[in-house]
Amino acid sequence: MRTRAWWLSVTVGLTALPLARADQTGAEAVKKPVSAAIVDVRRIPEWSGDPVGNVEVTYADQTKDHWTKLAVAMMPKVAPDGVVGWVDCSADGSKELELHDRIQPVGAHLVLCDHGKVAVRIASALPFIESWGFDPDGKHVVVKSRASHGPALIQRFVRATGDSAGEVRAFEEQLPKWAKPYGE
Repeated sequence: MRTRAWWLSVTVGLTALPLARADQTGAEAVKKPVSAAIVDVRRIPEWSGDPVGNVEVTYADQTKDHWTKLAVAMMPKVAPDGVVGWVDCSADGSKELELHDRIQPVGAHLVLCDHGKVAVRIASALPFIESWGFDPDGKHVVVKSRASHGPALIQRFVRATGDSAGEVRAFEEQLPKWAKPYGE
């Protein structure tokens, strides 16, 4: 009888294991993200740039979780400490995708999430964030943005607060060290 009870507990445990892995409710509070990707990609006629959709995070244990539901995110990245960020292309935080000339997603806000909670929203000076990244110092993010025409601007922000920590035009010859990867 003891063997039968043991076998039953093992069988039930193994059956429940795939169910536990599929449901990631609350995982963001305890698991460390290691990568992020765009899924549920929106079809935008004539757009050939970065895909826009939902952010799917992969944790260190290789399980996955969707962190957005409105399909208005673009260019997700994960910092070494697990903070996840992406460009928000929504019209004023709504589920509507904001498009310039019905073609190009307008992404002027960077969203940073820590343990699944929005920690800060950063507004770029210009309406199109074309690249961004976590500064190697672990305390800042760098955003390169531009208008529909003209030169790009590179901005540095404090990651924890979103406060400005510097800016420079992307075409400057003597870029600060933090801006060099984004120069033109």
